[in-house]
Amino acid sequence: MLFNLYKYSFRILLRDKSAVFWLLFYPIILATIYYFSFTNLLAGEEFEKIDIAFVENENMPADLTSIISESDMFNLKIADIETAEDMLSKAEVSGYINYNNGIELVVNKEGIRESISKVFLDNYSQITQTLTNIFTSNPELMQTGFLQNIDFQNSHVENISVGNQTNILVIFYYAMMAMTCLMSATLGSEAVIVIQANQSTIASRINMAPTHKLKSFMVLIASHMTFHIISVSLTLFYINVILGVDFGQSTGYILLICAVGSFMGIAFGSFVSAVVKKSAGVKMAIILTVILFGCFLSGMMNVDMKYIVQTKLPVLAYINPANLITDGLYSLYYYDTLNRYFINLGLLGAYGLIFCTLTYLILRRQKYASI
Repeated sequence: MLFNLYKYSFRILLRDKSAVFWLLFYPIILATIYYFSFTNLLAGEEFEKIDIAFVENENMPADLTSIISESDMFNLKIADIETAEDMLSKAEVSGYINYNNGIELVVNKEGIRESISKVFLDNYSQITQTLTNIFTSNPELMQTGFLQNIDFQNSHVENISVGNQTNILVIFYYAMMAMTCLMSATLGSEAVIVIQANQSTIASRINMAPTHKLKSFMVLIASHMTFHIISVSLTLFYINVILGVDFGQSTGYILLICAVGSFMGIAFGSFVSAVVKKSAGVKMAIILTVILFGCFLSGMMNVDMKYIVQTKLPVLAYINPANLITDGLYSLYYYDTLNRYFINLGLLGAYGLIFCTLTYLILRRQKYASI
């Protein structure tokens, strides 16, 4: 009896065009839209070496050309003044360095490349002037190895190991996967509706069957979980393999948090459907509103919203299931440790168990005067 209920429930879902579209094809369509909208969006942010000309002059510091070349910031082109001016007029270089009562940078316009070149030369001039003043007043320092002890590139930034290069756009895909997982709430709601005798004729027949309705409910949940995990797995395969979006190498952990997220969604949908005494349409409206609002807070519509919630109201980040899924995927992609991942996974599982328990307590007390 229970196996037949599981089998037929699963087959009904496969034939349900609405469920197949919203739980499988809609996430795939949304991922495709994201892909074509965001591909190469950050390509312009990659730094390219700055083309700059250097006019040879006997008054120019001898070490300046080697310093510029070793900086890995410039493509240096040695030229005379006429050639440098010609290259600048043709926009072949961002500017040229000349000596005219001091080192000067000649440019045609203001921009990021020109600003970087100006800051670099200003920094060089300041360091050179500082050292000149020091050695003029204390010439004996030249014999003490003073220059070898100076590190003008000293960094006071702590390096933290991360798993991959930072790509902020991947948060959109994480939030989309969170929505995909939590959309299982619609299946949880349907599972409760099917065993509530006052909701449909099918539910009335299930309640009249000799099988305990809570056992029937758990079988329905199992079949719906199977269907949804298959849908999520296909969506992940499409995003990762077909579209080529890098989710990292932890495929097992990704599937695990998505499965727990699906369980959490089904448990939440079941709870809402058990608590709300309105029609199926009202229940679905409440469920979808909560899910979409949670996805909004996790960065699905605006990637900055995730940061705002984390800094302004961090408690909300830990009670929002969409954010827990997003953050769990984020931690797998960026960090070498799994501490943050397991915290999110544990909270998701705990919330799912709480909603399951509450749903059980509500359903077992429901009785009907007549069917």
